[in-house]
Amino acid sequence: MTVAVPADMADWEVVDLLAFLVSDRAGCITGVTVSIDGGELLTVGSESGR
Repeated sequence: MTVAVPADMADWEVVDLLAFLVSDRAGCITGVTVSIDGGELLTVGSESGR
């Protein structure tokens, strides 16, 4: 699934996170989901709103 990054989010914010995650500094980070959503919560396939 592809979800668009919020329009007010700068590209460098995503690039900075990716650069950190592939660096040696992130060597102990495993099995985590990082939300890059500008503080918005997106629920896909939710039963809410019925």
